[in-house]
Amino acid sequence: MEDKVTQYHDETPQEVKDILERYRNSDMRIRLFLGDGKTGEDWNEENDVQGYIGRSMGTKPIPILLPNKNSIAGGHILDHCIVKITLNKHTLYQHPKYHNHKFMQNGKEVFRDGKAQASFDNESKAGKYIQFMMGERNNWWS
Repeated sequence: MEDKVTQYHDETPQEVKDILERYRNSDMRIRLFLGDGKTGEDWNEENDVQGYIGRSMGTKPIPILLPNKNSIAGGHILDHCIVKITLNKHTLYQHPKYHNHKFMQNGKEVFRDGKAQASFDNESKAGKYIQFMMGERNNWWS
């Protein structure tokens, strides 16, 4: 029986494909930064951006993000929208034009490009959130 090959979007950079394949079925939890594949702009996604790389089953297997090592199902990865990949805060891939938004903290409030983004119950969580969005932390809730 022929081994199935992971199917990627036509616009996914080869370097991204190589990294996702390298970490597929590994014990390494990675973080994906999704954004505009042409401009490199980070969309600042907060959810479903960390996990283990897997592959769906079926006739056209696609890359999926598993929430934990023992998961048997996960969400489809928008592989052509990956603008950065990190492992333990170490950058494995970054779009040549990668850029993030400007985050600022005012007490318990967080602003992105001058507009309200999030509010927290204390200043420490607000600061951790900014660090998470900038890729300097693996989470903001602890």
